[in-house]
Parts: sequence; structure tokens; C-alpha cells
Amino acid sequence: MDVNDQKGPQRDTQAACIDGRGADVAEMVQKNLDRSDLIAISSAAIAKVHGRIQGQRFRAKQDDPILLSFVRAEAQMLTTHNTLIRDAEMDEIKQRLDALEARKV
Repeated sequence: MDVNDQKGPQRDTQAACIDGRGADVAEMVQKNLDRSDLIAISSAAIAKVHGRIQGQRFRAKQDDPILLSFVRAEAQMLTTHNTLIRDAEMDEIKQRLDALEARKV
């Protein structure tokens, strides 16, 4: 018996929950994210939180602390991922600079 038979169809709920776009985010997970992907994800998170607090009168919901904890975790992951992208770009720039300096000598 297959594991999927016991639990039902598998769904990437983490990716679907990131910003409500589901399939788009699942596709991004299959590749290395670039800065435009990070901007799309963070923009969706900002829009979700902003939409939640926008209005004439704010009423707290029972699941607000959970939502905010996921938003904080997502923000930390985006920051970490952006740092990794920046470090990789800096390594590439250093390699290119070393190659240019070697050609000059």
C-alpha cells in the first residue's frame, strides 16, 4: 500500500499558504529563487497583512497570532535567502575581477 493511499492526495500546503497563489509558488520552489521571486512573495505577504488590518475598524481574529508568526518566519527566510543570493553574486564578481586582473598582468 502506498503512503499516499493512507493519507489521501498529497498537497504542498506550505507553498500554497505562502501567499495564496498555490501553483505559482509551488513552481518557484522547484527552481532557485531570484530577487524578483522574493519580491513577489514578500509583496503578497505584505498585501495579506495590510488587507487584514485595513478598514475602519480592526477586529482581532483567533488565528491572528498564528498568521503573524508565519509572516515573521517567512520574513526571516526571505532575508536569509536574499543574503545567500547577495553572497553568491559577490563571489561571482570576485571571480570576474580576479580574471580581469590576471589578464592585465
